[in-house]
Amino acid sequence: METLRERGSQESLIQKSNILNPINKFRRCRERRRRDSNILLEAGWGLKLGSREDQQREIRGELELVQVQVRFFPEVMEFIQEGEKRHPKQDIKLGPKGKDGKPAYVDYIVKLPKRSLEEFCHWLYRFMGNAQFIYPQHLAEQHQKCAHALINRYSSKAP
Repeated sequence: METLRERGSQESLIQKSNILNPINKFRRCRERRRRDSNILLEAGWGLKLGSREDQQREIRGELELVQVQVRFFPEVMEFIQEGEKRHPKQDIKLGPKGKDGKPAYVDYIVKLPKRSLEEFCHWLYRFMGNAQFIYPQHLAEQHQKCAHALINRYSSKAP
């Protein structure tokens, strides 16, 4: 026969268990969000994570990535080649060798979610005259438009 003391101990354990369950649930939720954030940050470029719906699709592997290829020229090639860990899924390909025996250019290739293209472009624009988008075409056109805007800004005689 169960004593009151034993019954009290069991009830105490049940109460403690009920108290700990929300804490454990919170910890599991926090850990899942941390894991999801790491997946998104690793796949993207920068900190922009996009909409919650797109985040969920990306985590499930259902969101289409955009392949980006940028050609970098001699003035910045060494810097680009040093950064072999800018993105975990990047590929750097050397172009044909010139008369000096060095590559004429390097191609930087990476697949990114659409949410990351704006931040990638901001990073790329600092190499404006030493970088050329190969694809996608709409980014090549956008880069060219920014280059023309820069030329116009410096060509104007405005104070």
